[in-house]
Amino acid sequence: MKRIILLSLILCLSILSASAQNDVLKILAIGNSFSEDALEYQLYPIAKADGQAIIIGNMYISGCSIDTHVANMKSDAPAYSYRKIGVDGKKKTTEKYRLSQAVKDEKWDYISVQQVSGQSGIYESYVMLPQLVQWIRENAPEAKVVFHQTWAYSKDCKHVEFPKYDSDMNKMYNAIVNTTFKVAKDNGIRITVPSAKAIQSVRQRFRDLDVTRDGFHLDRRFGTYIAAATFYETLSGHDITKNTYKPENVTDAEISAAKQAVRSAVHGYMPATHNPVVQTPQKEKGMYEGHKNYGKSIAVFGGSLSVNKESEVAKQMWADELHSVVTTYGVGGAGFAKMQGYSLQKQVQDAGVHDIYVLWASTNDYTNSQDPGVWSDYTAVDGFDEDKLYTQCGGINYCIKTLLEKNPNAEIYFFTSFRFFSQEEGHNPFSDNTNMTDTNFAYYVKGQKECCEYFCIPVLDQFNLQGINEYNYKKYYVNDALHMNQEGYRSYPGCIPR
Repeated sequence: MKRIILLSLILCLSILSASAQNDVLKILAIGNSFSEDALEYQLYPIAKADGQAIIIGNMYISGCSIDTHVANMKSDAPAYSYRKIGVDGKKKTTEKYRLSQAVKDEKWDYISVQQVSGQSGIYESYVMLPQLVQWIRENAPEAKVVFHQTWAYSKDCKHVEFPKYDSDMNKMYNAIVNTTFKVAKDNGIRITVPSAKAIQSVRQRFRDLDVTRDGFHLDRRFGTYIAAATFYETLSGHDITKNTYKPENVTDAEISAAKQAVRSAVHGYMPATHNPVVQTPQKEKGMYEGHKNYGKSIAVFGGSLSVNKESEVAKQMWADELHSVVTTYGVGGAGFAKMQGYSLQKQVQDAGVHDIYVLWASTNDYTNSQDPGVWSDYTAVDGFDEDKLYTQCGGINYCIKTLLEKNPNAEIYFFTSFRFFSQEEGHNPFSDNTNMTDTNFAYYVKGQKECCEYFCIPVLDQFNLQGINEYNYKKYYVNDALHMNQEGYRSYPGCIPR
């Protein structure tokens, strides 16, 4: 009997242990000293403060380029210092380690790649990266490949590679951001850890503060925190602003600025707080009494076009004429793609159960060059491929699926992006001007409508049927030629979901 109890106890413990292991976030970097700065000093305590178990691996060679990583991969060279931080926070270093050993050492969730710093903003230097990415995907198929966007040198840096960017920090930064966008797209890498953006944002906030220790490596006090926090926010999905870890000798102002910089870098603009706005009827009876949507609760999701002050005119019309309570979950800067601001994917996750859901498309997926995707992204057609959540279409389909799971009887209405007049392609459906995905704005609108066609969702085509063009837009738009004024929101009859 004792033996049976003992065996049962061992079995239970093994199950609990396996369950615990499944909750461990496992990150491997194939990098150099910049991955050392980002991963080895402050990532573990950030995760620990959040109650997140983590295993961190760094395949380190100082100054290692992608070309060298590929050469080592092909020859299976024992060329690396393998630094591994376990769930207990203890670091173990193994010399003469091979890439083939590292990718099999754990069932990694994420494997990051990066270029040596001096070449990070030079597109031509990434010619060998496809070989490395393909090898990782073949040898660690369960892991997601991540691109680490490393930071620019400080303005007074004496690094020998800095003259490639005219020794200009801002020029190097812009080159890195533009190049890494193209490189990630070329290689089908959906996730970029935007350390460059976070570091640059903090530099703009504290202009006299150098977050490096030598002009290029991050200082151990504060710089490494910013990079580690960017990794953590990107890969865990946890809100860094709620994390309690604070490095020693970092001020409250610095930690607050760093957290907001990380949130903005990872998601686009992020509000300090996100509280849904509720509008109630101001009339005793609405003009659509007796309609199927009369008296129903309405939820609205979108970017600034759905949440700015001027939009309240349209939503108050719905509240009054349908005698409904309208709750707006929208956030400025949001898009459908997973990484675009406080995305509509996050908004629908936050939402309660309502009778009517309005998905109000913004311009943000286009203007921030998020992948437009295609109508079949994240549907039964592709087996609900979660990698497609990083596209506009995948985000739209996720929102529709999630909302109908919340309330299978709900009505969903989709408002396409409307035209904007600050750029020619914003209002010309035949424009040859494109964003960094080589597609024009009309293509994004087309994708929005095709997703809705697949799910038989009613569409208000604001782009094509709004009746506003280059001759009359000033009557309906504020000075930025992007956001409508109150007259604009009153201008089209389809603004009430009925």
